[in-house]
Amino acid sequence: MQNVLKIGRMHNLQRQRVQDINTLFANEDQHLVSQHWITSISPYSNFASHSTALLVAHPNLTILYNNESFHQLMANKGLIIEINGNILDFFKQFLTASIYGSICETILRKESKIIQNSFQVDKQVYAISIHTELNGNVNFIFYKTTKTSETTNTINLLGTTFPNLPIIQFEMEMELNRSIHFKTISANSEKIIPLFNVQECIENSAYFIDKIEDADRYMFSESCEKALLNDAIWHVEFRFNSENGEQLFFSMHAKYYISEDGIFQWYGFLENITTKKAIEQEKSALIYETLDYERARFSMELHDGLAQYLIGLNLYLNQLEISDDYNQSVLEKCKNLMQDSIQQTRSLCYNLTPPELNNGFINALKALFDRLNGLNHVSCSLVNAMKLSQENFHQFDAYHVFRIIQEAINNALKYSNCSEITCEIELDNNKQIIRISDNGCGFDLAQIKKGLGLKNMEQRAKIAKATYSISSEINVGTCIQLIL
Repeated sequence: MQNVLKIGRMHNLQRQRVQDINTLFANEDQHLVSQHWITSISPYSNFASHSTALLVAHPNLTILYNNESFHQLMANKGLIIEINGNILDFFKQFLTASIYGSICETILRKESKIIQNSFQVDKQVYAISIHTELNGNVNFIFYKTTKTSETTNTINLLGTTFPNLPIIQFEMEMELNRSIHFKTISANSEKIIPLFNVQECIENSAYFIDKIEDADRYMFSESCEKALLNDAIWHVEFRFNSENGEQLFFSMHAKYYISEDGIFQWYGFLENITTKKAIEQEKSALIYETLDYERARFSMELHDGLAQYLIGLNLYLNQLEISDDYNQSVLEKCKNLMQDSIQQTRSLCYNLTPPELNNGFINALKALFDRLNGLNHVSCSLVNAMKLSQENFHQFDAYHVFRIIQEAINNALKYSNCSEITCEIELDNNKQIIRISDNGCGFDLAQIKKGLGLKNMEQRAKIAKATYSISSEINVGTCIQLIL
């Protein structure tokens, strides 16, 4: 009896969801429907011939579009799809009450969701991927799965990958010379990318790739080839320079298929993640600003607290006069240990926060090289330092770049057996290039095992958002380069 009541309540809840949806859209102006059809549905025509079944509904739940694969899928189930029909009435014909209710709830909440094991046709199980676009359209992707599958199908065209962000649909091929030939790209790309020319993008294979940031092009092409070899989704994030000078961040998901003439073609979506990246960078800056503050506070407490106690204790030890030879020996050892403790504390304070950085990055570099030349037999030279613009460095960037230079010099002093160390700074197209090189013994990069120092430099370069590279030649020397 309790089960019957439970099922009855579930059906009542589902009917209420449908009523809520119908009430929500009851007063929708039908003129908007026709206008929406004219202005917004053309991008979906790119997927007319794709094997994945696609169905698109207007925000008022009238059916706007379905591709041939969906038409065939429904025909196999004995159903006919009608444009401008109600999507919920259509689903009610072949979905169970629980699946139907889940779809209603997802639409009502304007969410994106994948519903596994939704229905079956000729012993083949299908899942439904629901995606609500910014313009309110609701996209339904029907793809083959198994009853035990809990993962999304790789050909999830519109699913949940791009919720609530602008997306550009495309179909293209990557040629052997790594140029890109777009067969189609949705017209909304001209709204998302300032001064973007769809026609030229299709006609000129270099148009799109030339606008990808130089440093990201190799990764872009390599990720395509890896996805092809692994039969996987092509996913890559890259920077894109628009015609008006604005730099955008895009995330791309694409899947290949083999055309009738045997050519590998890719179809998928570009997501504009510029705002998301800006938020991430703000969070990162806040984190490192907080770390810098804590580092400086800890350094000050060590210097003003523990170091002063050690110095005071050392003074008291110096005042002791002990005649016994054994006690005198112990006292000398205590004094030596105390001096070592004071020195290590000062070194720790310096390593936490070099005080010279308070006067700017360039001044900190000059102080570092002055100190090195005063302590070592190795000649340490700072070249073109005045060409580096101080205002281009955020404090946490300056800190980590300074530490990379310091680590590179320390490694050269310890291991290279060099007589010269040079830190050279160049400006090239608004980029700052820093090279730290020595004339030491060098090493084979393929044979060397990365120690803590090399890994530390790589990690700091990532934090400082700098391009890091290292080259070395035996009996010639080693060079570490940073591009900011």
